[in-house]
Formats: sequence, structure tokens, C-alpha cells
Amino acid sequence: MNFVRLFIIFLVIFIVSEDTYAQTAREWYQQGITLKQQGKIEEAISAFEKAIGSDRGFTEGYYELAVIYRAKRTPDALSRATDLMQDALRYDSKNARYRRMLGDIYNDRTMYEEAKKMYERALEVDSKDVESLSKIAKVYAREANKDRYRVDFGKSLYHPSLISDEFLSIQYPLLWDKNFFEYAKQRFGTSIRYSDLQWAQELSSQIVWDEFVERDDSIAKALNTHILSLSPSNKDALYQLGLVYYDSDSLEQFAGMFEQLVKTYPDDKDGHLFLGLAYLRLKEYEKANKEFTRASELMAPEERAVFENIAYLKEGSFAKTGIDTVTSDTSKFWYARDPMYLTPYNERRLEHYGRVAEANLRFSIPKENIAGWQTNQGEVLIKYGPPEQQKLYYETSTSSKDLGLKFNFWYYKNFSFVFETQYPNFYDKYRLGIYGNLNFNEISRDVEKQYPEFYEYKPKGKFIDAIYDTYDFRGEQGKTRVEIFYDLPIDSVKTNTTESAFEGNVKYGVFIHDEQWNRVVSDIQTRLIQLNKKEADSLKVTTGQFTYTVPPGRYNLAVELQDQLSQQNEGTFRDTIVVESYTADTLQLSDIVLARNIEIIGQNNKITRNTVAIKPNPSRLYEMKQPIYIYYEIYNLLLNPSDGTSRYKIEYRLQDPQRAEPWIKNFVRRLVVNKKQDYKVATSFQSRGADRDESQYISIDPNIKNPGTYELFVRVTDEVAKKSAEKSVPLTLYKESKKKK
Repeated sequence: MNFVRLFIIFLVIFIVSEDTYAQTAREWYQQGITLKQQGKIEEAISAFEKAIGSDRGFTEGYYELAVIYRAKRTPDALSRATDLMQDALRYDSKNARYRRMLGDIYNDRTMYEEAKKMYERALEVDSKDVESLSKIAKVYAREANKDRYRVDFGKSLYHPSLISDEFLSIQYPLLWDKNFFEYAKQRFGTSIRYSDLQWAQELSSQIVWDEFVERDDSIAKALNTHILSLSPSNKDALYQLGLVYYDSDSLEQFAGMFEQLVKTYPDDKDGHLFLGLAYLRLKEYEKANKEFTRASELMAPEERAVFENIAYLKEGSFAKTGIDTVTSDTSKFWYARDPMYLTPYNERRLEHYGRVAEANLRFSIPKENIAGWQTNQGEVLIKYGPPEQQKLYYETSTSSKDLGLKFNFWYYKNFSFVFETQYPNFYDKYRLGIYGNLNFNEISRDVEKQYPEFYEYKPKGKFIDAIYDTYDFRGEQGKTRVEIFYDLPIDSVKTNTTESAFEGNVKYGVFIHDEQWNRVVSDIQTRLIQLNKKEADSLKVTTGQFTYTVPPGRYNLAVELQDQLSQQNEGTFRDTIVVESYTADTLQLSDIVLARNIEIIGQNNKITRNTVAIKPNPSRLYEMKQPIYIYYEIYNLLLNPSDGTSRYKIEYRLQDPQRAEPWIKNFVRRLVVNKKQDYKVATSFQSRGADRDESQYISIDPNIKNPGTYELFVRVTDEVAKKSAEKSVPLTLYKESKKKK
């Protein structure tokens, strides 16, 4: 009986003692939480250590300690965090949160396979655990991005010495483009020829990882889709699925995901921003403008300032360590770069917003508080847009102790860049690097001297590549008359076709600005295209002109057009023109107009600009057997006091810039002036007139055997005033290609 009593007393004491220890462990734990919230990290560590010292099975203590050590991000701290979570799982092996946490730590240690296994083990506990599904989806998305654009190289069929010299050795020719080769020539004076490089490229082969990218993209899509089936409004899954679509160039689906997101979260700034990016890449500029405007309204002033900042678009930005704040008015900067004044929005500015958004989307490192625009890759993207082609190459270290290097090649039409980072590296912190002895930090600064920024407008439909030419004539009241001629390719616009004709409708906009970008001319008009089939088949273009009178000076010209039937095809032309002054009271010539044909209008024998119909040739191209028509005006001839007439001599000369002999003799087979005077092979003639100003048009039947570009000179000598004036115009002669039978 006494033995039973003693046993009961011992059992009660043991239970009370165990309960006291459990309460003590929780008390230490609560104290650790409070200290952690107060920022007293070392004291919090001590409290949590005492909690698990009091009770080895108190798993929350292990978890909180692991959270603290993981935040330190040092190798030793991450190793300690790993041990702590493994201890926690020994006591509570079925805890999905602990498995996820261990997976996160493995990720931080770049132990990606182990991380993926832990997330999968978390899903074994709860297959509907959205957080674990999201984690593993991100792993597959990251794996896809790791191999996207990746290349490796097999054996080559050329001898390496053929593309090596004392300055340069090209190990993998397929990583080189013409820009790399030019950089090497400029810096090293290499004796390697570009043809040698091209030959080596033809004998090389590369291995791509597209199959693995497609597999991992597919799994990431399936996982995020599954998350949305469990939680339809899950913002993170909407973002992740949208990004997978964007990275795989599925832009319609990318837009669809963010349309769904902003519908669910109408005040989500990033949702509107990325939806604007989707519309921009789809060339839905009006929709992009709406979304970017809404995103800007939702931004904090500091973030809006980043998107409005133009410092990265100016020369010298590569040398800076950070982006400057531009406080001055940037409206003229953007206005000068607007590719389509016909639209109510500025497509270049939209592109800038899209590039900053994409830089932040692709290259931000939130855990290190690094925004995408602050990285080298982000900066290049903002200045020049997405590359036309990318390649990713892993260079394995020769030492097992060292990290390898990973190179990201960005190829553009006129320049190229290489970024490098060490791997394995979870965050892929790329910087402009050195490859093949080419220092791309230095190269980038040279590139931006010529290209501070780069942008090419792309309409939703076809780009209408019309050809324009401008000519100056004397106007009234000291101004100059500027005539703009154009060739519009028929196949670049949508037309309604009848049995005998083509009909279309095009809106034109002509805008002329002074050097400070103040608008001098704004002319918007719609013109009908009506061509019979014979004309369309022979010329394949429709021609036209615009005429304006402006003061002499330097101007920025913009000519734009929109195909009204397609509502998608657009064209834009930009040029800087110098408008000549004709105010001096001395002999002067207008510009020389090149034409396909010139006809006299009406019965008036006096030749003036108003009495001739010019069918222009803005391309300045002539088939070898085709006659060359020219029109020009002569100003301020001196009249002979004795009879009140002018006497002047006109000479025509042709020069081939490619030949040592400057002038081509006997280049005229036949020369006809005003369709009246046939001078046969003559290249000069005398003329008389009753006015101080004369207009001339001639037809030249050239006697040229070699196609090429030539310069046609017109020289007028006033034989009364004994003064001369000369103008020239370039033109190209070509041989008609033989038609296949």
C-alpha cells in the first residue's frame, strides 16, 4: 500500500515537473518573440536557445532561431539555420511549414534540388497547401529562366589557329557577331578577317536547352493554374503565371492574366504597369497608355520619379553609379522623340515606361533592396530596349573550389553587350563583364557616345516605308517655298480593288519644327488613292506632294501617315532639313527636282512652277534606258540695258564619285529642253529671256554604260552680269533585271 502511494506521489511530481518545464520553455519563447520585435536580435537568440534547452521538443523555438539565422545570410548562419530546421523536423516530421522553411534555406544556399524536394515533401502533408505549391512553381520558373537562351558547344570542324593571332583568340565563334569583331579590330588591330570568323561559324555547332525550358515552363504553368483553381484571386499566382507567359513570349496570355488581376485588384499598381507592358509589346498603344497612366496615378512620388527620369537616356549614364534626379521640364525631350504626332499619346514615352517596368520585372532583387533599373542589365534595357537575340553560356571553373562564370550575351543590330556573374548564384547579379579580352564596361561607354538611346517605332500592322524628298524654291516676303514629294508603295496600304482600279484612303500629317522644337507647320489631311491597274502594275507606287512656305533656317521635319482602311498600317519619316535663303539680290539657283516626267499645263508658253506638272521621283532611281527629267529655277538674272533681255549659259555635267576621272564626257545621248529644243548630244546651250527669273525643265537621255550613283551638276552663267551659280543632285542608275521566262 505504501509502495502504491509513493508511486502515485512520484508520478504527480513528474507530471507537474514536465508541465513546469513546458511552461518555462514557452515563457522563454515569448520573451524571444518580444526581443525580436524590439530589434534585440542577440538577446532574442539567447531566449530561444534557452527555450529549446528547457524543452528539446519545443519545435517553435527551433523555427524562430532558424528565421533569425537565415536573415543573416552568411554561409555559417545558413548552415546553422539548416541544422535547426532539421532538428525541428525530427520532433515534428509532418509539419508542412517546417518543410517549406527548410526548402527556403536550401534555396538560399543554392541547393536547388534539395529545396525542390522539401517543397514536394510539404505537399505530401497537404496537397492543397497553396504556399508550398507557389514555392515549387517558382523553382520550376527559375529553372526555365536558368536555361532560357543557354547554349553549349560540341566539337568544331575547323582548326582553332585559323581564328587566333597574337592579340585575339576566338574559342567559340558562334558567340561572336559582327559587332564583337569590330570591337576587336578597333582595340587590338587583329589580323583575323571577318570572313574567317564566318567560315568558322559555319563549321561550328551549338546545343540549345529549349526542351528543358519548355518542360519547366509547362510545369510552372500547371502549378500556378492549380493554385488559381484552389484560390482564384491569389495575386502571387496571377503574377507568376503571367511572368511565365511573358518569358515564353505568350503575350496574349500574359495580357489575359493581368487583365484578370487588375479586375480583381483594381488598385494594384504593378498589375496596371505590367498590363501596360503587355499591351505595349502587342502594339496596342492606346490600351498601354491607359494602363501606364493608371499605374502612374497609383505610384508613390519617389517611384513615379524613377519612371519619369530621363538620365539613363543621355550620354554618360554608364559612368554613373546611380541615376540622377532630373527636376527640369522633360516635355520637350519627349516631344522631340514622339514618333507619331497623329496619335494623342507619345509611343516613345510609353516604350520608356515599358522598359523600366520590364527592367524591374526581370532584374530586381527585393531581398537585397535592388531595383531592376539599378542593375547593369536594367540600364541597358532602358537605353536600348530588349535585345534582338540573347545567348547564355556557362564557363566552368578549372578549380573545384572556385565559382564558375556565367555570361549573358545581348545582341543588337548596331552594338552588342556581355554581362557576367558568378554561379551558382541565386540572384544572378549580372554586371557588364569581360569576354574574349573585350571589356564591355569600356565598350558600353563608347557605344553610348553614338547611341545615347535607341528606339524604332513599330506599328501594329505594316510599317509603310514611303520615300520622301524635299526641294527649296524662292518664296514671297523673304521666305522659302519647301516642296515635299513622296512615293507611297501600293502594297503597304490596304486598298479596295475594282476591275480597273485600286482605291485607298490615307491620313497624312506633316509637322515642321524649329531647332527648339516649336511647331512651325502642322498639316493633317486625308487623301484618297485612286490608281488604274496599269499605273499600279508599272510603278507600284502612288506619288504626291506638300508645299509650305517658311523662313530660311534649320528645321526638324516629320511626315506621318496612317492607312485608314486597315487601321493598323502606319509610317513615319524624320529628317533635319536646312531651308535655303533666297533673299540676296544676286544670281541663285533653286534645288534641282528629279522627276519621272514633266508636262506643260495649258496653253501658256511661259514656263513657271504653276504651268508644269511634275511627276516626282523621290527615290532618285532611274533605269539605265529611262529618261531623266529635271526642273529648277534661276533667280536674279541681270537684264541687258540695251534690249531688256537676259542672256545666260547653262551647262550640265555628270560626276562618278567612284572614278578617278572626275567628269564623265559624252554622258548625254540626247538632251531636250522644254520639249521644244532638241540638242542631241550637247551638254550646254545658250538661252535668252525677258525676265530676271527663269524656270527650266529638261529631259536627259543618258549615254551611261555602268550602273551606279552619280552627281548631276547644273551651272548657270549670267553673261550680262558675268556671274555663275551651281547646284547638284545625286541620282542612281540601275540595270533592269531580266524577267524569267
